[in-house]
Amino acid sequence: MNYRGLHFITICSLICLLFSCSQEKSSVQVCYKQSFPVDTVMTVQEYAVEEDAKLPQLFKLENRLLVFGDYGMMSIYSYPELQLICSQEGAGGASRTIGKGKLYVEKQGKVDAYELENDSLIQTSSFAIANKVPYSIGTVQELRPDVYIYPDMSDFPGMREFHIMNTQKRQCVSKGDYPEDDKRFKKRREFKTAYMHSLWVKPDKSAFVVVYSQLRRVRIYDKEGELCHDIFLENETGNYKVVPKNASERYWHFGQSFVTDRYIYLLNPDKLGIANAESRCNILVLDWDGNLVARYKLNVWVYDFFVDEANSIIFGSCWGNFKKDTFFSLITLI
Repeated sequence: MNYRGLHFITICSLICLLFSCSQEKSSVQVCYKQSFPVDTVMTVQEYAVEEDAKLPQLFKLENRLLVFGDYGMMSIYSYPELQLICSQEGAGGASRTIGKGKLYVEKQGKVDAYELENDSLIQTSSFAIANKVPYSIGTVQELRPDVYIYPDMSDFPGMREFHIMNTQKRQCVSKGDYPEDDKRFKKRREFKTAYMHSLWVKPDKSAFVVVYSQLRRVRIYDKEGELCHDIFLENETGNYKVVPKNASERYWHFGQSFVTDRYIYLLNPDKLGIANAESRCNILVLDWDGNLVARYKLNVWVYDFFVDEANSIIFGSCWGNFKKDTFFSLITLI
């Protein structure tokens, strides 16, 4: 073999090696995890509220709690005193999200932004995220100025996990691959319903997390939408690796979530969808590198919650020992 031939082969080998390394670097393997460094039963502190109070959804905005109940009503409580200030008609919408001191209320792709002023919600801006959709595009969150991100929904075309919309340029980029394709299901809508998921942006906007409701799968992306960590949380209950086709066999693994710059907090009921709810729930804690941090086993059924990390408190609403809707709190161990 002459020198030129050897040189050519060497160059080709280097190119192949570099390409292989590049491919390996961009490919993120699923990481199976089970053990939490902190894994303990926690008894929560419950607080009595009005006899007929309904507390399924709450948000902390400044030093106020906005609690959305039945019939479109909203109650405002002081925090942490938990004094009822007033009740009024709430901001109607299909989904609500808190971000940067604002409440975002979305319906059929239109988003209204509200701020709290003299204990009343005042609409301060409005914008369109997507063309009119049948119901909702889910939790809308700001990724950067004029750029918003939202999860894929059952009525959307295509097979991407999430969508990033520039509201000024009216440009939308769809990214993220589902854990499997839709071939096992008769209709794509059925597949997307099985693989429903939520999305939460880290407060400093450097990353976001995708959480599957009926699969113990959590994915962490950077701010550009590139996958960094893909975690499957092993468990004895409903430990399937793909969502069952039969809805009666599915567990509700993850409900509401809350994120801070330090941690990802996941409400984890692990309830069979057709079973009655029991007075128990877990709250799982992961860091942004995908490491398991804590599992709190609670003696109440949690509706919603937020985390006051400055005071090491998880606060929320639940059905508990009072056999009615109440607020609860617990002191974190991390």
